[in-house]
Amino acid sequence: MRTTRRLPLIRHGFALLLVGALITACGEQVEPTTDAPNDVVDEAPADAEGDTEAEEEASDETTVDDPEPESSTEEGVTDDNDAATDTGTIEVTIDGRELTVTNASGEVVFTETLAKDADDAFQDVFHAIAIRPGATATELDAIVATTRGEVARLHHLRVRAGTEVALEAIPEHLQPQDVMESSIVLGWTPDGDSVLWTEPTSDQPVLRTFGWDDGPGTGRQADDNASFALDLPMDVFVDGFTVGDDGSWTLLLTDGLGTTHELPMERQADGALAL
Repeated sequence: MRTTRRLPLIRHGFALLLVGALITACGEQVEPTTDAPNDVVDEAPADAEGDTEAEEEASDETTVDDPEPESSTEEGVTDDNDAATDTGTIEVTIDGRELTVTNASGEVVFTETLAKDADDAFQDVFHAIAIRPGATATELDAIVATTRGEVARLHHLRVRAGTEVALEAIPEHLQPQDVMESSIVLGWTPDGDSVLWTEPTSDQPVLRTFGWDDGPGTGRQADDNASFALDLPMDVFVDGFTVGDDGSWTLLLTDGLGTTHELPMERQADGALAL
């Protein structure tokens, strides 16, 4: 039996609930590298089946409830809606330039509004949220992506005790490299110890990752800022993980035609990821 969790894509003006562990893979040829590329990231296709599915399920609020037993719609497959709503009451909402955090008591505890340019030429907007697996009604970590024109930037949203909230930029060396499109699809490994996304380069797409610990970033070469060259279509994006009964992971990547590519992934003894 395999449990499937999909990584939602949250677009401008929406917040999608991202809870639980996301991401794994199955067997294409890959070549791990240690340095992040300095090339571009294509927009995750809006008409891809994985994208369409995530957008249809997206709501204006991301909710994190106290954990309850998983339910499933069929043997071995977790219902995405149940997986999302079973884990909490912290709500994270994005709407254009504004991000709002509401705690379990319904109290708005944090609001961040991005600055607006006087000439309206380029505006920073909140683009996506990926919540770390293990979030509760009082504690949450998430990666929040903002976009400005063609550039994507990542931030760490931290909520503690339901009321203590901070939003901080991810260190520069862990940021996407020269992103040329306004879409980036973020995900987490099932253990919640690494963040993942894809970026195209002049030769092939790469899978970018960085480790978490109490993060962002571990400071260790083995699992901090690693990337993997992928022998796949240039427009693939992270679309989920399957987790086997034996704990094995399979990363799901979807391309612009809606084809899903499976890549086996594992966490090695030193904390590094391997495909």
